[in-house]
Amino acid sequence: MGTRRAEGHVRCFPASLSGFGWILPLTAVMAASAPLRAETTVSPLLEVAETWSSNINLAADGEEEASWVTEVAPAIRYQATGSRTDLYLDYRLQSLFYSSDSDRNNTYQQGRLEASRKLVEEWLSIGVTGSISQLQDFTSGQSGYDNISGGKRTDVKRFGAEPVLRHSFGTLVDVESRLRRDWVRYSGDLSNSRNDSFLLRAASGERLRRLRWGASYRSYRSLRSTSYDISTRSALATTGYSATRKLDLVAEVGYEYRDSEGSDAQRFNNGSYWGGGLGWRPSRRFSATLLGGDRYKRASLSLQPTANTYARVNWYDRTVGSNPGTSWTADVAINRRHASYRIGYFEEVTTYQQMELLGNCWDQETNTYSFECSTDDGTFWEFVGEVYVLTDEEFLRKRGWATIALQGRRNSIALSTYREDRTYLLSENDETRYGGTASWRLSLGRRSDLTTQLYARIGEYSDSTLDEWLVRLSLVLTRNLSKRLRLQTGLSRAQRDDRDGASDYTENRIFARVRLEY
Repeated sequence: MGTRRAEGHVRCFPASLSGFGWILPLTAVMAASAPLRAETTVSPLLEVAETWSSNINLAADGEEEASWVTEVAPAIRYQATGSRTDLYLDYRLQSLFYSSDSDRNNTYQQGRLEASRKLVEEWLSIGVTGSISQLQDFTSGQSGYDNISGGKRTDVKRFGAEPVLRHSFGTLVDVESRLRRDWVRYSGDLSNSRNDSFLLRAASGERLRRLRWGASYRSYRSLRSTSYDISTRSALATTGYSATRKLDLVAEVGYEYRDSEGSDAQRFNNGSYWGGGLGWRPSRRFSATLLGGDRYKRASLSLQPTANTYARVNWYDRTVGSNPGTSWTADVAINRRHASYRIGYFEEVTTYQQMELLGNCWDQETNTYSFECSTDDGTFWEFVGEVYVLTDEEFLRKRGWATIALQGRRNSIALSTYREDRTYLLSENDETRYGGTASWRLSLGRRSDLTTQLYARIGEYSDSTLDEWLVRLSLVLTRNLSKRLRLQTGLSRAQRDDRDGASDYTENRIFARVRLEY
């Protein structure tokens, strides 16, 4: 079983990584290793903004305090792409200066690093990732929607390295092995962690079309400084035989193991499972699979009528694993020239430390967490939007979302909605968050546009005193004075209410921002 660490005993995050000082020497090494013919882009940026807030502390009605906030945010974006090395770095220092209380002055770091290097062509490569961002604890004070006003923030620093062995032995067998180590460190109350994962996979190659097979083994271990440890192991073997051009005989055998003392032991059922069934492939664009067996049932559907439109739905009923019982995953996307639609759903048992390893970031346009941290428009991400109770507990996470994006000649509309339910496995508390964003962007000419955005979130917790809803409406005018100089000005209003009224607030803002790219 896992072992609980003594309070204050941190032994899983190297002191040399406690800040973000590693990013510069590591970037220099990776950049120096890039060939001279690599395509290199260096983009220094500077953002300066002045914001007036009618309620900088997000205090209750009658206790508001207005303040001017000066923001200075130098940043750099570096990208190098070569035949053997890829490197991408975003780094930003967000310094905030408050006229009402200089003790509030603070500097936040936001950054992301992704680097990869091919050591042996078609055999061995290594990848390095890192990030730093902020979270806000829902229970730590007035929860806002950015770093300017509101309660306490927690810095999150993540660094990881992963050697990858991947090779195809002709057209017979494909093999892959990954060994990864990540460190996650929080400035707040969450536990620091060292996370180790291993993957070994082999599968039949293109030559074996009649009889296909695959086998994989995965392991994960999280050593947490002030909380219990977690370890998981799983193995899976699959095979499929083409009985006819459209019908396959399929079988799966697997094993699941999870070791954790942070939840009800009855929740995790360790053991093996197997299933057999049929796969139907009437065309290259449609397939369906149905399996049943000992402690395991699965049904899946895959439809891809065009290159940009697909639907993938999976249903499971398994009595072993970390999430026994019935569960679903779904991903449906329709992409057209001027419109895109997407719906998704998944379930998982996870922790905050495990979620950080995904390296995803907040997409301010769609109000969702995204695996692709786009900064093409020069907007760096920072904590905003969803705010949860920060805890070291494991939790069952069920999340569904939908997005719509419409692009016209002068107008663009983006709509998104989400719902996430969390069940904390130790305290057995429940938490639900749902909300969404609606934005409309109107082009006012070649250099100007006007954006209106409505953002809303609603939170429910088993402790009803934490229930809340928050609505924010903003209007932003953007003017590109030149290719390198952008001016923004805007206003917003936010209103929050909770069940007992103790944390209700209203905040109005006016701001002006200048962005200069050198």
